[in-house]
Amino acid sequence: MKRVLQIGHNDIRLFLRMKAGYVWLFVVPLVFVYFFGIAFRGPGAPSNPRPAVLIENHDTGFLGTLLTEQLDAKGMRLVDQTKRDEAERGIRIPADFTDMQIIFFLLLGQFIFKVNLGQNLLAILLTLGLYAWVAASLGVWIGAVVKNEDKIIGLCVLASSIMAALGGCWWPLEIVPATLQAIAHCVPTGWAMDALHQLISFVGGWETVFSKLGVLALFAAGANIGAARMFRY
Repeated sequence: MKRVLQIGHNDIRLFLRMKAGYVWLFVVPLVFVYFFGIAFRGPGAPSNPRPAVLIENHDTGFLGTLLTEQLDAKGMRLVDQTKRDEAERGIRIPADFTDMQIIFFLLLGQFIFKVNLGQNLLAILLTLGLYAWVAASLGVWIGAVVKNEDKIIGLCVLASSIMAALGGCWWPLEIVPATLQAIAHCVPTGWAMDALHQLISFVGGWETVFSKLGVLALFAAGANIGAARMFRY
């Protein structure tokens, strides 16, 4: 029992030394509580179990669609502009909602987690921009092929989870066997993570990521062409 207490005491001391830990423990939960409180507050009487919410979704990316789907799943009755008089509150999703996520996490990494982004900031932004292009094109492609909105959301979540796991977003590719490392480079996340590791972890220059950015661009162009061929107005 004494050893268990010693381990716990040591973990607490280490946690208190990490400023980033305070963000995850205190700030992030408050942000989630505030956001969902704004989204779901209102009459909750049995006579009105699902208050109407006017959704203005100007974001064409995956996150805007996913947020709308989650609001509907959590009990909100979503209405469009034609029924705005029935809405008791409104939520506006900006056009650059997906891009704001990238900027937010870059700032979080720079100032909270002390990730060195300054030396290769332009290359990092280009890498993230190319990857966002790939993700947007794949989303449009799936949306053009699959007509059911629920299936589109499910396929996008499934595809992003699989690519994240295979590409090294959940764990370093260095710890997996050579076969899985080869498979990782069959999906765009593997190339994006390779480029980010070179730029951030190893402070490499442009010359270390040219080939990786080229492959990402090919993924993006291929997904763009596929989406354009399948898209119907």
